[in-house]
Amino acid sequence: MRLKIKILDYVMIIISVITIIGLLIYFIAALTPNGEYGTKNYDPFHDYYTNIGIVCLMVLRLILFLSIFIIGIIWVRKKEISIRVINIILVAVISLAIMDWFELWYGSTFYYGEVRDKQGLGFPIFSLLLMLYGLNKIRLPKNMYRTGLMIGMILIYFWFYNLVKEPWILDGFYIPGTTIKIF
Repeated sequence: MRLKIKILDYVMIIISVITIIGLLIYFIAALTPNGEYGTKNYDPFHDYYTNIGIVCLMVLRLILFLSIFIIGIIWVRKKEISIRVINIILVAVISLAIMDWFELWYGSTFYYGEVRDKQGLGFPIFSLLLMLYGLNKIRLPKNMYRTGLMIGMILIYFWFYNLVKEPWILDGFYIPGTTIKIF
């Protein structure tokens, strides 16, 4: 069986392109001494960005987004793709969603920098959106199951976030990829 490309899939491909560009900029900044770029000549997050655990996460994240992008380009050109290849995208998307939680745990547990309150470690909105995209692609017999599964995933995310908020010193809801607090 083959699946046709939908608008949500185009959005995922565009997000992967934007993320790949952002990750490349991250690697350029991480390779500069003390994060020296721009006019301030010092990046307070440089220790965090160059931490070996965070670097490994970012490399893995780049590989997963590159795989989504490459498969997405093939999908755009052919207008449909096999279920087997969709499963590769699903594994990549769900891995990326779980990696956000791992980064929150790792950043909270092993990194106690002086900029802790400015790191923007909060509810992983992007992770939730990736997980919902993945659940949307899972083939289920009826739409009610998919809707119930998505609502359940949202509830699990909020429950787990409230469970780890204090021990991991998380701080609210931020626009994904920024330190701009929503509430």
